[in-house]
Amino acid sequence: MEHAEHHMPILLSTEGPFAKSEDTNKPCEPLPYTPAPEGFFPDMRGN
Repeated sequence: MEHAEHHMPILLSTEGPFAKSEDTNKPCEPLPYTPAPEGFFPDMRGN
């Protein structure tokens, strides 16, 4: 997380590389999220 804390404000700023995206998020709203379908990530823990 410490690595992302420095980069996310830059990437998501109004002057950043994603500034011209056509998403519907407003500043300070959480990013959109669609959960992966059930079974998309197999359990590799070996339980």
